[in-house]
Amino acid sequence: MRKNKELISKNRTVPLWTYLMRKHTGASLSEIGNRFVMRSYSSVSSVIQRMEQALREDVGLRKRIADVEAILP
Repeated sequence: MRKNKELISKNRTVPLWTYLMRKHTGASLSEIGNRFVMRSYSSVSSVIQRMEQALREDVGLRKRIADVEAILP
């Protein structure tokens, strides 16, 4: 149950979905920013870069991302 709460906590949700939206939809940084009410495309880029860095360093995060990707259509 804790994993589910971690996946939906606001601190993880926006970076997670920002990263996945870019990876799986090819949406522009501006489009993603508009969707998540971020000020600029550079903010979106920063979020994605931080997620990519975290994924390189955190095996647990990679597993959680894989779990989410497994349920995506």
